[in-house]
Amino acid sequence: MKVTRTTPTLLIVENTPWLFALLISIMALIAVTVGIIALTTGSVIGGIVVLCVSALIFPVFLYFIVQRVQIILNTTQNTMTIRKRTLLGYTNVTHDLHDLSHAELDTNYDDDDGSQTHCPIFVLNGGMSAGKHKMTATHQSGHGPGQIVDGVNEWLTAARCDGHLRTPVDSARPDA
Repeated sequence: MKVTRTTPTLLIVENTPWLFALLISIMALIAVTVGIIALTTGSVIGGIVVLCVSALIFPVFLYFIVQRVQIILNTTQNTMTIRKRTLLGYTNVTHDLHDLSHAELDTNYDDDDGSQTHCPIFVLNGGMSAGKHKMTATHQSGHGPGQIVDGVNEWLTAARCDGHLRTPVDSARPDA
């Protein structure tokens, strides 16, 4: 996920998981190759099982994991637009930008090795969609999600200071 455009009145954040798509596609090709080799070497049942399992599992992975997400914060139109594109469809959800309080991190901890993964989320204080909303479908390790949260919060602060955006009524971030 990265910020692709920032102006005083517009912020665009995008996530296109090319690496996941490439890895899943390579794994699918390897599985299909193994299935075809099994069929040609006489293991018909094994080949059919591998091909059927591949035909069921890999499209599901591609559908749920590989989705392009584009988030557009626009003060001139007073909108926060979340666009998601998958292999089978496109969704476009629009919220009132004044309902957006801030962005924060959702963190998962792995007790086995002590690692952490993060997902940036939006906190909406008003409207029909009040609550916390994930920016991406998956959690990620590293500093990227934190940098996105910082970038969104800095942009929101600047937009409010410049008068492009009013401060929501309940915009205080929790201390805990």
